[in-house]
Amino acid sequence: MTTPELNTNFWGHKIPKPQHVVDNPRLRPFVEALLLQVADLLGLDAGARRQFVVCAFESTAGVADQFEFERMLKSKLVVGCDRTMMKAALRERSRIVFDEIKQVSTGKTLLDVGCGDGIVAQMLNPRFSEILLTDVANYVDRDVQLPFLPYMEGGRLPVEKSLDTVLLLTVLHHASDPLTLLRESWRATAKRLVIIETVFGVHEQPPTGHYELADFDESDQIAFAVFVDWLYNRVLHDDVPTPYNFTTPQRWLDTFAELGMRVAELKNLGQDIQIVPELHYLFVLER
Repeated sequence: MTTPELNTNFWGHKIPKPQHVVDNPRLRPFVEALLLQVADLLGLDAGARRQFVVCAFESTAGVADQFEFERMLKSKLVVGCDRTMMKAALRERSRIVFDEIKQVSTGKTLLDVGCGDGIVAQMLNPRFSEILLTDVANYVDRDVQLPFLPYMEGGRLPVEKSLDTVLLLTVLHHASDPLTLLRESWRATAKRLVIIETVFGVHEQPPTGHYELADFDESDQIAFAVFVDWLYNRVLHDDVPTPYNFTTPQRWLDTFAELGMRVAELKNLGQDIQIVPELHYLFVLER
């Protein structure tokens, strides 16, 4: 097995390259199951699914460059991917997230920071008189008719007024400086900041759902999170920044406390999304 090359993320956690995660014998069954699950969700036939998995495992021996690995896996998806099924899988992801946050989103105005395709905000649209979207690039689905404001990484959010609810839905680990984005989002929050974040360092099963790596050590948990995040954002999507700035739920709670943010609700959501089965936590911060 290749000796893993580790980088350090914003929080000081060691981060392996995606192709080295594939080489991890403890994680191999989970990586293989993930690849097959994603291929199935995207409508690949049996032969294409097998080629996709074989490509992932056979490529690691000779591919040192992450972007070459990314390109090779993308090439296997392009041939057999059913775009209608992919869109359905992404809509299902949005529906699940909507169900998780609809009861904690409050007031009349909302800002979705790192909005992605904007589908979750669109689902919330009937509840609010004003919704604004912002992201570092415009990934908004053509069916979403909501105002979009471009955001420059590391700068001020493009709003001067505060809005009742601000959303950070699996966004903080994509920021090169998560604390700057957190502070800016809090500045823009009049009532509630709703965060869903990918975490590791959890060894209990969620109240509902399941976490398949609960018995694994933290290095394996973060490694699997890296692979899932990379596969979803770099192979299924194009050029989404992935600095892998994951940390533990306790580190987030300590950070909120240090910044004077009150946690009104905390929930372990488990691996709630089939197409991107990271371990997610919900944090609701209230003014």
